[in-house]
Amino acid sequence: MKKEEVEAIFKQGDLGPIEDCLDAIAIQPRLPALAVGMCLLRMEEAVPPLRALVARAANGEALSDDEVVLLFRGLYILGGGRDREVCRDLLRLLRRTEAELDDLLGDVVTQSMASIVAGVFDGDVETLLSPISD
Repeated sequence: MKKEEVEAIFKQGDLGPIEDCLDAIAIQPRLPALAVGMCLLRMEEAVPPLRALVARAANGEALSDDEVVLLFRGLYILGGGRDREVCRDLLRLLRRTEAELDDLLGDVVTQSMASIVAGVFDGDVETLLSPISD
């Protein structure tokens, strides 16, 4: 389904601000499937704040609890949406200490990260392999 089709379903063409969906993803205890779906349909709007959050985490900036949840869930959105521009920041994030990664991402590092990285891979093999050589 495309964004235009969703707008037609709502008939007004106003799907509301993407920030509402991102907020729902960050604060709801259960994964809000509708908000995730809207972000995937509206990638051009959802991606910039998610990329910025990944960059902040990669830089070692402190994140609020809600931002940590959004980072965790947002990585799946970025991977599923195949956002190539986040690849370098994601790889920088993965170079943080094991303790930091565990605090931020928990089990996603061992369970799903390979799939997420494959989804966002930008073709730069050298950057992809550099953490292995460190």
